[in-house]
Amino acid sequence: MRAPICFALVLCAFLSADCGEVKSRDQPTGPSPASPTAVPGGSLPDHRLPVQISSGADGSPVAGARVVINDDEYHSGPIGQVEFDPYSGATVGDKVDVDAPGFLPRRTRLTSTRLITLWPVADEAEAEAVREMVYRRGGTEDQVLKPLYPASPFYVSLLSGVTPETETIWRATAKDFGAAFNMPYEVTTRFQYDPNEMGVFLGGTPKCVPIGGWGFCRVLDSPYEDYQVQEDKALDPATIRRVLAHRFLGANPLPGLMSLRSPADQPSAFEVQTIRMILQRPLPNQWPDTDR
Repeated sequence: MRAPICFALVLCAFLSADCGEVKSRDQPTGPSPASPTAVPGGSLPDHRLPVQISSGADGSPVAGARVVINDDEYHSGPIGQVEFDPYSGATVGDKVDVDAPGFLPRRTRLTSTRLITLWPVADEAEAEAVREMVYRRGGTEDQVLKPLYPASPFYVSLLSGVTPETETIWRATAKDFGAAFNMPYEVTTRFQYDPNEMGVFLGGTPKCVPIGGWGFCRVLDSPYEDYQVQEDKALDPATIRRVLAHRFLGANPLPGLMSLRSPADQPSAFEVQTIRMILQRPLPNQWPDTDR
């Protein structure tokens, strides 16, 4: 019998190659944003250093964003920076609200990096899809996006119905899926009791009702992230990718791997971006993108 375990938050940002250094909770996935403006002949005091507003998708600066720090309103400049005069400033822990076209409204607190990343959504349809896939995953009401643990590998434990062929294809598919996120996967045949673990039963006595045409289901009466895959889908790479993606995403109302109506064989660019943003949010996060 596997006993439940308690999850502890890990503040090591996922996309860092060196997890010995604690990174910002808002670390973007792309190029580094612009550095704070240098001051000739000296440096600014910490509270007057610029605050950088960037896209979480690629690290690009977000100009023209409305930024409210505590009760003071600012707008980000051409390179995405909020700059302060000698009579204003911001310190670590201050409340920060950011609103910008093309992004979810961000509600957070300032960290020592002075970097705020925003969650891109192209339109209302994408915003609603994020709400459904991420914040309503597994239920009908808005839920809290709970952080994952990107400091360690993601484990896929094949717990029944394993053959050398199934183990090989699950290992190869998991490796390819994780490569899009620089995310290592380890496929095992023994449960690891790790918070980043999925247990997978291949075939056998039904433990749950398969989701639509996906060919698998979540075992809801398990305290773990357990899934059961239909025996005839155990070697299907698209089904394997869908099981792996379900660790992050619920059903997608837009076209993509997680679509219920006509699921694709590969994740859409929007689904990949959504998973990347989830991995940048290591604090409990409420709709829409609020973690304070």
